[in-house]
Amino acid sequence: MKSVICVGPNRLQIINGETPEKLPGHHLIRVLYAGINPTDWKHLHAGNQYYTMKASSDSKPFQLGCEGYGIIVQSDDAAIEKNTKVFFLLGKGYGFTNSGSLTELINVNTKHVAIAPIKISPAQIAVSPLTLITAYQSLRDAGYYEPNCGQDKSILIHAGAGGVGHMAIQLCANIYNFDRIVTTCSHENIEFVKSLGATDVVNYKLEDFVEKYNGNKFDVVLDTVGGEPTFFYGICASKSKIANYLNRSSQVTKKNGKVVGLLTGSTLYGGPLGLAGSM
Repeated sequence: MKSVICVGPNRLQIINGETPEKLPGHHLIRVLYAGINPTDWKHLHAGNQYYTMKASSDSKPFQLGCEGYGIIVQSDDAAIEKNTKVFFLLGKGYGFTNSGSLTELINVNTKHVAIAPIKISPAQIAVSPLTLITAYQSLRDAGYYEPNCGQDKSILIHAGAGGVGHMAIQLCANIYNFDRIVTTCSHENIEFVKSLGATDVVNYKLEDFVEKYNGNKFDVVLDTVGGEPTFFYGICASKSKIANYLNRSSQVTKKNGKVVGLLTGSTLYGGPLGLAGSM
């Protein structure tokens, strides 16, 4: 069985390992597609293991990949039968597994597996779990997680054409039903984000969102770009001029509104996902 491992900074190896047996409380899945995310290539670049940040080596490698799409080989749940097409997200952060999705066969905790949707391609499904759960958790931390909870509310989503951003737009438009969904993106992506449900767009290359919305503020802002430039555990979060989004986002947030940031300076500002109140 082939797997991809990291044995040091920017050092990958393809190995032939033993075929795994199904573990209790797990599904054994044949991986057909695996997702690659920024967290994967950043850890590869640094040569550090996920979460523990321990250095990898030839004698202490780690497996890459957090998510994927495949077929059930052996099931541990009557609701998901053999040969069912599924997608999954590995529980690396909770110590459930040291496996990686860049492999042919994998044991995945039954809690982290779901039946695959049928309206998008297998490749699209494989790269959905991490961005979707990140968007969901970010909005949940701001208090938005129930159907129709966005009625009579407005939200600004930075980088709406990005992985987390485009998932957040769809959640806000189709499940939470926000009245106003504004996002920042480049000119090339305006029609794309509107097709997902954005009601207005800020072309960040030409417009300043603070100037545009300082008099028409938001109940919540989701900052997927980053806070002040931050170097965290050897992984640079953001160094660009547009990275100073946390404080600027607070300027267009209503009193008692919420600003939520991902793992950047805005996360370090407070809260599990960088939850901060308005200024």
